[in-house]
Amino acid sequence: MNISKIRISARSILCLKNFIRNRSTTTILEAETTKLSTLDDKEVTKHVSIAEGWWDEHGDLKALHSMNKLRIQLVRDGLLYTKTGDIENPNGPRPLNGVKILDVGCGGGILSEPLARIGAEVTGIDPGQKLIEIARSHAAEDPTVSGKIKYLCESVEDHANTNKEKYDAVVASEVIEHVTSKELFLESCSNVLKSLEKLIVTYQPVVIGEIKAIAEFSKSHARE
Repeated sequence: MNISKIRISARSILCLKNFIRNRSTTTILEAETTKLSTLDDKEVTKHVSIAEGWWDEHGDLKALHSMNKLRIQLVRDGLLYTKTGDIENPNGPRPLNGVKILDVGCGGGILSEPLARIGAEVTGIDPGQKLIEIARSHAAEDPTVSGKIKYLCESVEDHANTNKEKYDAVVASEVIEHVTSKELFLESCSNVLKSLEKLIVTYQPVVIGEIKAIAEFSKSHARE
């Protein structure tokens, strides 16, 4: 599986937030009567259907498991580069000690658990209740992460409503290609961040053009 990565710049996220904050009255009224959502019910159902095999390293998610070390390194190095974590002991066993991370679309916890092992205080969210149950059950079996991860069954936009500027970092790995509104997804992720530069997204190359288009459109709108 080909993987690309993007750390959305602070400028792009700020423009995106300003763009959405300044939407027209018509759009705001429409949002009040029709709940905006990033969820694609078909995608949620598809992922829930393979929940039982989520931790099978040779099953349907073999590719995801195989790149997990790379994903952890990406997150760890990216945060340490921005002076987030144990910068005095970056090569120690817990380089992300005390760092509050939101794992968006956490699934069964494949990424959440290793982040907790290197010190992060992880909150994992996913709209699939069965996936959250699998994640909680698996974490409970490992004393090194048990009690260090909080799993919640909810969308990122719902979570953002009650957790503004709460997290040091947000990680969304292989999620954005499965949502209905990438604009709302990125805005919701940015809203829970203390610092706008610490949004880490990994994605399949097919969506890179759309992500860049959102950022560029937001920048041009901010200049108007």
